[in-house]
Amino acid sequence: MGFDKLCSDDSGLLADLLSIGRHLSSQSSNLPPVEDLEFRLTTLLNLLNSILTLIHQVDSTWFANHGLDQIIQIPANVPHQDGQDDFSAVDPIHKEMNVLMDHICNVFGIDFFKNVVHGVFTKWLQSESSDHHKQRLLPLYLKAVITNLIPCDDGDFVKNKLTDLICNISHEKESWNQNHQIMFQNAMAMACKSHKSLLNVAISVLSECSRDPSHLIRCTCAITWNGLASVMESDQLVNVLIPNLNSLCSDVDTKVRCAALQPLITVTLNLEEVDHLKLVISLFEYYLPTSNITTLSKSPDDEYEEYKEDVKSPISKSHPDAYLQVLKIWSKILPKMEAYIRDKYALCKLVDVCRDNLANPNVQDRRAVALALFDCYRALNGCTLKLDGLRDYIVPGLELLETDVDQVLTDNASVRNSVRNMLRDLRAAIKAASSSPSGVGGGKLKTPIGAPSVEESLGSAVASNQQAKVEDQLNAAKQNISRFFKFGKQ
Repeated sequence: MGFDKLCSDDSGLLADLLSIGRHLSSQSSNLPPVEDLEFRLTTLLNLLNSILTLIHQVDSTWFANHGLDQIIQIPANVPHQDGQDDFSAVDPIHKEMNVLMDHICNVFGIDFFKNVVHGVFTKWLQSESSDHHKQRLLPLYLKAVITNLIPCDDGDFVKNKLTDLICNISHEKESWNQNHQIMFQNAMAMACKSHKSLLNVAISVLSECSRDPSHLIRCTCAITWNGLASVMESDQLVNVLIPNLNSLCSDVDTKVRCAALQPLITVTLNLEEVDHLKLVISLFEYYLPTSNITTLSKSPDDEYEEYKEDVKSPISKSHPDAYLQVLKIWSKILPKMEAYIRDKYALCKLVDVCRDNLANPNVQDRRAVALALFDCYRALNGCTLKLDGLRDYIVPGLELLETDVDQVLTDNASVRNSVRNMLRDLRAAIKAASSSPSGVGGGKLKTPIGAPSVEESLGSAVASNQQAKVEDQLNAAKQNISRFFKFGKQ
């Protein structure tokens, strides 16, 4: 029997359809078994489509009092599959609900939608229901309710509602708590990916809340920025997110700074222009050991500029997990850094990290950092580095790392031998390059930690026995180094 044969009048028919939907989506339903989720979802999709055709024929008062709440129950109660909260499984339901919410807004008007539909959704989200309901309804609330209100919002209604949501999560009010921060981050990312108007509003709200006096609100903002970072345009990352991260990464509260690390990593990986790296690279300073915090100048010809205001001490010792995250991301971005950023900042910073790790009393943390440092040095494979940088930063850093791995990686002969052989062959390559007339001071070696080769000429046009000897030494160094280190992408 078709749905249209269930009842004679439209309100009754809609009530019967909603009753069927509530029954099918209920976790406790006996028909069909929970395992047959595909059947349930297909039937619910057909049912929602039938509901869509009837909305315009029912009275708004009846719909507000009886129909709307039951419609929301359908996506709220869609069961998990095999105990997993798989959003992809219910994505078709969300898409159909988006269409249905658009239709409800068109049929009953924006005032009804703002006062009634938004109110019922808010009631569901603020009720003492399970997290399952929040996980199902929060993305739908953002995508299907808030986005319908944005075009007609002549005030700050939408901004205020999003701000209230952030405040409730941060201060654990209205059945929200800080455990819902990641849920909110994911829901915002999901909604903003397909609704640019919502993204623009969310950026405005987060920019304001990121400077809120409450560290709890700033922490929620830092976490939420990570979701938006993956869907923001390049100019938004540079002009909006990075300035906000500059504030959050240097926050007086350690938890805020830890929360800001993940969006910092995300934006660093998503930057399309190498030039933009210099805008974020110095922000890692707040997570690494240092005696003087500096920021990169705008020009390669300028020296570092010291921050004039008081700076916060790095969190490397108190939060080793954050420390490791920075080193892991550095192993990915070192090869694509501009040469002057890498030479003037990153290589020097790696020496600081090696020195700091050598003094770490926690052996387990020290082992993990030593391995991460080893990956950072191997990431320099393929980079063209000045001899001064090799001599002043790479070799001193590796000497510290050699001492470190000999003490804490006694069970990993491969890494210990690799560091030792790396040092031996780098010293040979530097000595050989420095022996040539053009190799002193400003000479460069390409891929000194991988398969080195001299980038610039090592002598005059007239070959000499001394020149041939230098080249033989360099070739020997190349062969030795290439035996120990893997090659990365250039």
